[in-house]
Amino acid sequence: MDCNAQHAFSIYSDLSNHPKWCPSLKSVTYDKTDPTVSNWVLSVLKVKHTWEAKTTETNPDIESPSMRWKSISGVENTGHVVFFDNDLKNNCCKMTLSVKIRVPR
Repeated sequence: MDCNAQHAFSIYSDLSNHPKWCPSLKSVTYDKTDPTVSNWVLSVLKVKHTWEAKTTETNPDIESPSMRWKSISGVENTGHVVFFDNDLKNNCCKMTLSVKIRVPR
């Protein structure tokens, strides 16, 4: 990414941005009563999948910002993302994303 780890994390952690770079994601909205809960709508091959996820850990103010989440309804999934500054290039970072999904049948 063409920005430092903290800036990239701030963009990524606003989950409503995700449909901008993932065309299969139709929407991501936050629960009005709990900002740690988000509602996801995904469409793959004209099949709609939905889930509700809870952000279980957010670490924006550390050298390598990170967050974790897990679904609480719908498509079962968990994930973790970490951003690292690239020591070889200024204003550049790397992202490691791990996602585990139980594919619906």
